[in-house]
Amino acid sequence: MENITNNLTYLIPEIIIIALGFIIIGIGIFTRIRNKFILPFASITGLIFTAIYITFFFDIGNIHILSTTDHNQMKDLLIYGGLLKLDSFSLLFKFIFIILGIFVILMSIDYVDKHVNHEGEFYGLIILSIAGMMIMSAANELLTAYIGLELLSFSLYILVSLGNDPEKTNESSIKYILLGGFTSALVLYGISQIYTELIKNDIVNPTFFSSIGLYVSQYESLPPLFMFGLFLLITGLGFKIAAVPFHTWAPDIYEGAPLPIAGYLATASKLAGIALILRIFSEIFEGSHSSLVIIVAILAILTMSLGNITAIAQTKYRRLIAYSGISHMGYILVGLATNTVDSYSAIILHSIGYAFSGLVIFAALICFYNQTYKENINDLSGLYKTNSFLAVSITVALLSTAGLPFFVGFISKFYLFLSAVAQDLLWLVIIALINSLISLYYYLMVIKEMYVNEPNDTQTISTTNIEKLV
Repeated sequence: MENITNNLTYLIPEIIIIALGFIIIGIGIFTRIRNKFILPFASITGLIFTAIYITFFFDIGNIHILSTTDHNQMKDLLIYGGLLKLDSFSLLFKFIFIILGIFVILMSIDYVDKHVNHEGEFYGLIILSIAGMMIMSAANELLTAYIGLELLSFSLYILVSLGNDPEKTNESSIKYILLGGFTSALVLYGISQIYTELIKNDIVNPTFFSSIGLYVSQYESLPPLFMFGLFLLITGLGFKIAAVPFHTWAPDIYEGAPLPIAGYLATASKLAGIALILRIFSEIFEGSHSSLVIIVAILAILTMSLGNITAIAQTKYRRLIAYSGISHMGYILVGLATNTVDSYSAIILHSIGYAFSGLVIFAALICFYNQTYKENINDLSGLYKTNSFLAVSITVALLSTAGLPFFVGFISKFYLFLSAVAQDLLWLVIIALINSLISLYYYLMVIKEMYVNEPNDTQTISTTNIEKLV
C-alpha cells in the first residue's frame, strides 16, 4: 500500500491535469459563463501550478529522483512496476507540453469567443490531451504508450470538430477519426505481434522497451513476424507526426479544424509523437543498424522532398504550414537515421524550437483571421502596413523555421546535420540542405507578400495585449 502511495506521488502532475480537464469540461456543460476569460484563465492557472509543481518537486525539492551519479546525471526512476519512467527526458517534455498548452489556450481566447460553441469542452479537452502527451513521454512499455496515445488522439478527434462551421469541421473530424482509428488499430495489432514473438522466445516483460531491445540485440536479421509488428507500430507513429507516406491527412485536417487546434496539431501533438519515437528508438535500437539507417533515411528524403515541393503550390496558409510541417518531420528523421545520443539531443532542440516558432505563426494568423476571416496567402498582402507587429512576428518565426543564421532554427539544424555528418551520412545532409533552400523560397514568398505588395483593403488590424504577449 505504501508503494502505491509513493508511486501516486510521482503521478500528481498527471492527476492534477486530468482532474482539471474534467472540471473545466463540467463547468462548461453545467453552467453558463458569459465572460470569455474565466475558463481559459482557470485552465491556465491550473497548468501553471502543475508546471511549478514539476519544477520544485522533481528538481529543487530533490525528492529521490535527482539522486546524482558520478557523472552528475539523473537516475531513471521506474514506477508502477516499470510501466512509467521518470527521467530528465520525460520531465523536460512534460514541462514543455504544459507551456505549449498555456500558449495555445492564450491564443485561443478571442477565436473561441467568436467561432467555437462549446467553450468548456474546448479548453478541457486541450488539458486532457496534455495528460496523454505526458504519459507518452514517460511510457516505458508499449501498452502504456498506447494508452497515452489514445488519450491524446480521442481529445483531438473531438477538438477538431468543435468549430461552428459544419461544412469544414464535419468533413475534417470524420476523416481524422476514421484515419486515426484505423492507425490506432494497426498500432495495437503491431503490439500484439511483437508481444507474441517475444513470448515465443521466453522474453520476460515482452511489452517493455528494454526487453524488446534485448530481443533485437540477439539478432542480426530480425524474424519476419517481429518486423511486421514493428512496421505497424512505426506506421501509427508516422501518422501522428505526419511523415510520408502517412501524411495525407494533415493538410485537410489543418484546413478544416479550428485554427488554434490546427496549430496545436502542428506543434504540441507532433512533439508528443517525436518524444515517443525517441523513447522507443533509444531503448530498442542501441547503436547503428544498417537496415534501419537506410529505411529511415529513405523516409526522411521522401518526407522532406514531398513536403517542400508540394508547399510551393499552396495558396492557403493553413495548407502551406501543413506541408511545411511535413518537411520538418523529414529533418527529424535525418536525426533518427543517425541514431546517436548527439542526434537525439539535436532532435529535441529542433523539435522544441519548431513547436514554439509554429505557435508564433499560428498566434499571428489567428489574430489576422479573427478580424478579416480570410485564409489565403495573398490575403496577407501589405500586412506590414496594416499591422507591423503581426508581420514582424510571422517573419521572425518563418526565418527561424527556415533555419537562417542567428535564429534558433539554424542552431538546431546545424547540430542535427553535424551529428549526421559524424556518422558518414553526408549525402543525406546534402539532400536536407537542398530541401532547406527549397523551403526558404516559399517562406520568402509569404514575407514578400506582407512587405512588398499593397494591402487588398485599408482595414487596420488591431492587436490586443494578450495577443502581443503570446
